Amino acid sequence: MNDYSSNLLCDPKELAGLDPAKTAHICIDVQDYYFHPEKSEFFDENMKESADNVAKRIAHIAPLFNQAGLSKTIWVYHMCAGKEWYVVKPDEAQGDEVFGKMGYSAFEGKKLKKRLEELGIENLILTGGYTSCCVQETAADALKDDYKVVVLTDCIQNCEEPLFDSELVDMFSVKSRWSGKKKQALFTNSDTLLNHMSVVQPVKSAPSNKDSIWRLFPGFA
Repeated sequence: MNDYSSNLLCDPKELAGLDPAKTAHICIDVQDYYFHPEKSEFFDENMKESADNVAKRIAHIAPLFNQAGLSKTIWVYHMCAGKEWYVVKPDEAQGDEVFGKMGYSAFEGKKLKKRLEELGIENLILTGGYTSCCVQETAADALKDDYKVVVLTDCIQNCEEPLFDSELVDMFSVKSRWSGKKKQALFTNSDTLLNHMSVVQPVKSAPSNKDSIWRLFPGFA
């Protein structure tokens, strides 16, 4: 997985205000065409393992988000790349929804935004790939529309070498279309976010640091 410094991560206290009922997880383009180590043509040899780990991580945390009472998990796929998911599998029985797109941003057209408005969503958790393309474009559109955006650094994948912290910060900030003020996405990792969502469940086979553990931190329910 991509190893970003702890200096990039937000203060966990900034996550305490996230209301699960008003928060959606949006996973972008985790398809064979982009993530499969043998089928994707976008990765250098040294990036294949990272992409595989990120996809497995997302596959394990998505059900935990549902367990934590998140309003919705939305899986977005690029329609030009087929609909074969890599490792992940939308659970429509649990209310997961699937949206196709033709461009970079998941907000292309009005369908996703309309659905989020119907659900009363104010906060978005972004995962998937590629970091400097579809994830970035989705975050930019979301920030411009005044959503609070949280990017999970252990659940995003770039097609090239990992980005520097400073590149990531610049990439995930925009000027508000209304006020002109700079708006910035928050960065955290899945362990920290789930701890603050009061989820106590180990992810046995999900790639993680050796010293990473799942513990309960009273955050919000």
